[in-house]
Parts: sequence; C-alpha cells; structure tokens
Amino acid sequence: MKKTFPWVSFSVYPFLRTVLRTLLIASFFLIGTSAEKDTIDEYKVKAVFLVNFIKYVDWPSSYDNSFKIGVIGKSIITGNLKEIAEFKKSNSRPLEILEYDSKRPVLCDILFIPNSEMKRISKFAKDMEGKKVLIVSEDNNSSSHLAGINLIKTKGKIKFEVNEAALKKSGLKLSSQLSTLAVSINQ
Repeated sequence: MKKTFPWVSFSVYPFLRTVLRTLLIASFFLIGTSAEKDTIDEYKVKAVFLVNFIKYVDWPSSYDNSFKIGVIGKSIITGNLKEIAEFKKSNSRPLEILEYDSKRPVLCDILFIPNSEMKRISKFAKDMEGKKVLIVSEDNNSSSHLAGINLIKTKGKIKFEVNEAALKKSGLKLSSQLSTLAVSINQ
C-alpha cells in the first residue's frame, strides 16, 4: 500500500527528486574543488603577506609614484594582489601589480618568484643584486636561500623565513619587528 501525504501533491515529488539530484551533483563538484579552494585561499594569504612586508622594510627615499610588486610568470597570486591593490595604498603610494616574463623581469620593489619559476631564482637574484628589490619566494627547498624572504607552508599554515645575507646583497634592511615573527632567520 502506497503512503500518501495530503499536504504534498503528487506534482511536487518530481520537483523534489530534481532538487535532491541537483544537490547531490553539486556536492560532488564542491568536494572535487576543495583542493583548488585551498590553493586559492593559500595565495590570498600569501598576497596579504607580500603587501604587509612593505611596512617592515627600510625602503630608499627616492621612488616613483606607485609601489611595484612584480610576479614572475603566471601565478594565482597575481589576481589576489590586484584585488588588494584596488583599495590599498602603501605608505601613501598606490600599489601596482606587474606580471613579468620569466626571462626578463623589470625593476620593481618586491619581486615574487612562484614555485614554477624557482629553477631561475639564481639568475633573478644576480640580476637584482644591489638594486633594492626584495625577492620573495615560496619554496621549501634549499634554493630559497637566494630570496630575502621565503614563504613556506608548515602544518597547513603560511609562515616565512628571513635570509639576512640575501637582504644585505639586495641593499635592504628589515625591521626587527618582522624578523621576530619569522620562523627562522638565516644569516
């Protein structure tokens, strides 16, 4: 014997089946993209780190109108930085986010080198030496010693290492406040 519910008409059942089927399919898509969402969130955090590093570096007094953050190659962080740049200024200067070809980076204030470009970090470090450019990498390997600051992921959290030797070569000095927040300081 078939149960019927007087408050639900039979025409609602197909609608409910369609809704449940749609929710089930959508949940599979959401589960499948959770790793991608983690990556996007990771780069949002890294973008905030990059912008906040500006406050803790002794920059030279002669500057253009804007503060330039360069990103080597294609990286998710570029979009996140552009979002921040729309409403944020640094030391009363607008932020300008530039995407550089991996073969020819142009001078900027901060140069971000994503994992995909880490094989060229020694070239970038040599090209930027003494030009007051803060090189920031995102590498958990030994090649990160060429960057002034290295963003690392530890136990699901973004942290950073400071390399004083690389900073000295670049001609920049970090605030002691930032150095105390670093996971490690390499000299």
